[in-house]
Amino acid sequence: MTCLACNTATTLLVTRGESKTYRVTVRDAQKNPVDLTGAKVWFSVKNRVEDLSPIIGKRNLAAGGVDGQILITLPQTGTSLGQMQIFLDPADTAGLDPCASYVCDVWVQFTSGKRYQVIKNRGFRIEPAVTTIFT
Repeated sequence: MTCLACNTATTLLVTRGESKTYRVTVRDAQKNPVDLTGAKVWFSVKNRVEDLSPIIGKRNLAAGGVDGQILITLPQTGTSLGQMQIFLDPADTAGLDPCASYVCDVWVQFTSGKRYQVIKNRGFRIEPAVTTIFT
């Protein structure tokens, strides 16, 4: 399994405190979109791959999260086949250091029980923001 995200560079980039949506299409080895109906999806950001707990952890409803974290596009037919969205809220990145290095990945587990890392370990970078007070 692989994925095509809107950002094909090796690092995902977000401005600290910004809302961000990553649109992802999961494809099989032949580059065909796969049906994500009923799948569990996890997105994690950590300081290091070896860390046990993520500093940002998102799950879809089937994986114990909520649709506001990760949403599989329904119905999984036609142009929406294989598509999902991962949502970052301002609070997810507000406390992160733009000078630090982070790593992220995305996993999908199908209803068959088969599990794949669809976004392999890649960098996750925070850009500083000039405006930080929104009151």
